[in-house]
Amino acid sequence: MNKFDTLIVTVPNTALFPDGIHPEGFIPHEERDMRSIILSNFGYTRRGDAEVDFTLKQPISYAIIRNTEGKIFAYQRGDKRTEAHETRLAGKWACGIGGHIEKEDEAGDILADSLIRELEEEITLHGNILSVNPIGYINSEKDDVSKVHIGVLYVIDTDSKTAEGSEEVVNEWFYTPEELHEMMKNPDTIWEEWTKIALKAVIR
Repeated sequence: MNKFDTLIVTVPNTALFPDGIHPEGFIPHEERDMRSIILSNFGYTRRGDAEVDFTLKQPISYAIIRNTEGKIFAYQRGDKRTEAHETRLAGKWACGIGGHIEKEDEAGDILADSLIRELEEEITLHGNILSVNPIGYINSEKDDVSKVHIGVLYVIDTDSKTAEGSEEVVNEWFYTPEELHEMMKNPDTIWEEWTKIALKAVIR
């Protein structure tokens, strides 16, 4: 099936932002429990239609992986073009793992369950997951793509010191916050906007 014909979870903007104000950047979980709003108000929409419907948001469970040494998993998306690969992100660096929530995730906690599915598809941790905790939300509306998505930001803590990515991932490794900061200063590396927002929230 074409990815744009899949049914994905969507939520009306009126449920997420009843006052009509769309905050830009990171929204702490303790300030607004949008996770509960999503779980109480979601429906399913054909992905191709959702991409151009600005009355809806597509929730993306998005996780930063941190190990017991305080290092954070980062990687570069490869240039391989496949049906499943998001070509708009090709070549960019990221720390977040996540994806659209599909109808197959409807049993149980759709946000957490879809996140674990994405993690198992994209990353092999050489260790154990110690905890999975939501810390807030990412909302960036700088372009038409970001306007129709909202990130539910999780931190996954692990005792893994190494990890391997899927064939669509290169240069994967656990980096210290200081190393990531220096990498971001390098003009030759392009970082996903959500990663920049998420890292500030996690490292603060």
